[in-house]
Amino acid sequence: MINLHECSGNFSILAVVDTSKDEFRYVEQGFFLAFEHLGIPYRIIDLSKEKLTPEEIANSRAIVIAQEGIGENFSSADGDSIKKSIEESGIGLINFDHRINSYPSDLRNILIGTDKNIKFYTSKGLQIKNNTHFITETYEENQKAEFLQDIEMSILPSSFEKDNLISSLENYPVLRLSRLGKGRVIQFLISSRMWHSEYFGHLSGFDALFYKSIIWVAKKPFLMMAMPPFVTARIDDCSGSGSHYITNKESTVINFRYIDTLNKYGYIPNIGLFLDDITDSDGKIIKEKYDKKLAEFSPHAFGESEDRKIKRLIYMKHNGEEYTKKELIRNFEKVDRKFSSWGIKPSRALNAHYGETGVNSIPFLKERNQNFVMSLSVSFGSCWSNSPSHDWKPYEIRRKDGKYAFIADYMPDYPEFFNLSNVFPCENRIDFLLKNTKFEGENKKNDIEETIKKGVEIITLSLDSLFFGCLLTHEQRISAMSLWEWEQVLNGIDKLTSKYKKIFKGYDYIAEYAKSRYDTKITEANCNSTIDQITLKLKGKSSLPLKVYVYADESCQHKFKEIPVFEGKLTLTLSLKERKQKDERK
Repeated sequence: MINLHECSGNFSILAVVDTSKDEFRYVEQGFFLAFEHLGIPYRIIDLSKEKLTPEEIANSRAIVIAQEGIGENFSSADGDSIKKSIEESGIGLINFDHRINSYPSDLRNILIGTDKNIKFYTSKGLQIKNNTHFITETYEENQKAEFLQDIEMSILPSSFEKDNLISSLENYPVLRLSRLGKGRVIQFLISSRMWHSEYFGHLSGFDALFYKSIIWVAKKPFLMMAMPPFVTARIDDCSGSGSHYITNKESTVINFRYIDTLNKYGYIPNIGLFLDDITDSDGKIIKEKYDKKLAEFSPHAFGESEDRKIKRLIYMKHNGEEYTKKELIRNFEKVDRKFSSWGIKPSRALNAHYGETGVNSIPFLKERNQNFVMSLSVSFGSCWSNSPSHDWKPYEIRRKDGKYAFIADYMPDYPEFFNLSNVFPCENRIDFLLKNTKFEGENKKNDIEETIKKGVEIITLSLDSLFFGCLLTHEQRISAMSLWEWEQVLNGIDKLTSKYKKIFKGYDYIAEYAKSRYDTKITEANCNSTIDQITLKLKGKSSLPLKVYVYADESCQHKFKEIPVFEGKLTLTLSLKERKQKDERK
């Protein structure tokens, strides 16, 4: 069961459900988890317990029908209230329930432009037909995705198929967009089960269709407290000039040359160091990058043997056995000496080899203020090959093709630590160079085109899901590439993600931001359109200023407004005009 944080005020959307119906089981994961992750102010209207009143409708930005098969819950009077609010007040209506035949005829007319009954069919997937609209602009034309199992869809009369943005693989429309007076209406013609991981789910490549449809339809102004488009890089197993894998003097890893190229394209990478391999001359480079804030450095491990069979780990043994306190004192003193000799501090985000961090090491990490981890779903005290499952937030999706997890959540049983990481199904999507270079014979060549494709996929999937983008790889694979090839990879990724707004930050900043955002909730949101002001009431704690996406008009182009650092409660007034904002702290 997820913790829901509903928001009062006239800036919320109304999520309409019926908890008495079996179909509701698809709603929590498909919709409520998404609203929480996206930071969309919402209130739940449970039609099994309450009515959708004209007052509730008027006190909202949009009505979101989030459950399949609830058309019979609506009356003709509801249809009249909804129509009036759309036409006269500009309240949006978006229906994710494709079973339109059960709706009153006047409401069917609003949703699909006809009161006639429609037919159903089963579909195997979706494709983008037109990417010139706000809802589809980040996708490629003809981009396709297949479902995990067939999904039921509705067929509109052919006369309503114009301006088709998205179609099924069977070439029937998936969305119907329309305007009614001052307001906008969207009807999804696909079962709302699409957004559950049993059928397709979030993190499957089309998340932007979900939240951008809500943004497009909502009465403006509208806002959400989603993650900004942060992008970073993480490099594991880093030895620099001390690498076992240097084949010639032009190697990308000598003097950490590959960091220069990452910096050129905006990245501030987190470098997970094999400490025993670092040369004195590389120590000076580490210091230079650290001082210029061009890289962060984490104690990854002491190192591993050239055949990679013997692993000299810092925080626990690779077989899952804990180090003793005496052993950990020795390990951490050695780490401290290394970093002190370079004149730097380790990153607060711990990049542990395999994510393996023993419970006994926790006091040592707390003492050093290393309270962020990037553990790829590995829990404290467990090894990579045998970590218990945990329902990570915002998403942990188990599918037939593997496990997706976008993690911004506290470590289970250890709330002093916050985990931020991306997990993609199959290991070759975690490391974007895996099987794409000549390292250890993984490929006959350095496949630049495939590497670019995989890097683009990781960045775009992350940003389309309003998470953070992170290029993760291992230094050994970079060592197999020439500097020219490495440059081509980063240049290619940069060009093919140019339509996305990207904010390059280090892992420490993004982790602290994600934690602050997790700990901050909007409890009330109101808009006074006569004076162009939004008033927010928040509770929680943030150690960094947070941003809210504000959509001021029908163009759906956002501007960021800032929530200052606070603890406890905060009342904040945001001006839609370029004036200073006011806040009142409690």
